[in-house]
Amino acid sequence: MVVGLPPIGCIPVQMTAKFGNIFSFCIEQENIDSVLYNEKIQKLLPQMEASLTGSKILYANVYDPMLDMMQNPSKYGFKETKKGCCGTGHLEMTLLCNAVFPLCWNRSEFLFFDSIHPSEATYNYIGNLLDTQIREWIAT
Repeated sequence: MVVGLPPIGCIPVQMTAKFGNIFSFCIEQENIDSVLYNEKIQKLLPQMEASLTGSKILYANVYDPMLDMMQNPSKYGFKETKKGCCGTGHLEMTLLCNAVFPLCWNRSEFLFFDSIHPSEATYNYIGNLLDTQIREWIAT
């Protein structure tokens, strides 16, 4: 399985780095770059399969479902899509999510866990979506 890129321009740390946290707008050029990368990688997959005898490679689209979560958060139970659950939600990540930069109490309402990584709720949805795609792909 090859997983495509999400809408990179909508990740909290990217928006913070670009706009200094004054505005929480997605960076359109970065999203365009993600789409172009995803298109290129999908075009390469048949060549990769052909060069790897007996292999089957499935492309996993995470861009569209994540963009839909950002544009229609209530459909997925999210209330916050522009910042992470950890600390301020704009720059903190991984080890910085600690007693100094505590976590929010309503994690399932956040699209992002920290300023880079999706939340458990987001991963659950994406995982279930990919599970369905994999099962359909295997059945064909």
